[in-house]
Amino acid sequence: MKNELDFDKLTLDQRAAIVWSNGTFVDALMYFDQTISLYSVNTDFVEVWSDPRDHHITRIFRATEDRLSKFLGSVNLSRVLRSNR
Repeated sequence: MKNELDFDKLTLDQRAAIVWSNGTFVDALMYFDQTISLYSVNTDFVEVWSDPRDHHITRIFRATEDRLSKFLGSVNLSRVLRSNR
């Protein structure tokens, strides 16, 4: 995937295109009033936030190791993180 700064400069549609073409779905959960879908893209993780009422994507960004903690209850990310380093 593009380096972090390049990815952050892309439009929402460009980020989505990268996730859809190169990403592997990992898990999804409800977080407050949003659905967060986690994707593995090469050696990075990307969160896709969407409104569950209309499935409109509101945000797409790279997930830091700290942000991944909300997925620990359902996915063994420590094994995945080790294999991506």
